[in-house]
Amino acid sequence: MIRAACTIVVCMTLTACSHQPRSRDPQPIATIVAETQVAEINESVTPAMLVGRWSSDGDCVNAITMSSGGAFQSDTNGAGTWELTGNMLTTTTSRGASQVWVGAIGSDQLVFAQADRSANVWLRCPQQH
Repeated sequence: MIRAACTIVVCMTLTACSHQPRSRDPQPIATIVAETQVAEINESVTPAMLVGRWSSDGDCVNAITMSSGGAFQSDTNGAGTWELTGNMLTTTTSRGASQVWVGAIGSDQLVFAQADRSANVWLRCPQQH
């Protein structure tokens, strides 16, 4: 399983920013290398894919819950709103707005890349009953 950001190296090949023609099939735009695993990141991210509970460390104690209505609640950083435009996720809190690039590895892992080229992998938390 891919772990927190301290164990990953991101090799970004941002074909989304190039002037190459786009195919209809989702194309991987980055590769994550973590420990001994390699996973391709797809650029096909939809708002529905973001809905749910997510954790950066996999234990889901300090999770972020993203609702389908565009609101989020963080167990450690409060609440706010979110909006996905293409692959850019904008979150807004009382402290202001921030933006990150988001890609998906399957349906249970998201990759968030910041402008400084650092990245975090977030894991979907199991549903609570």
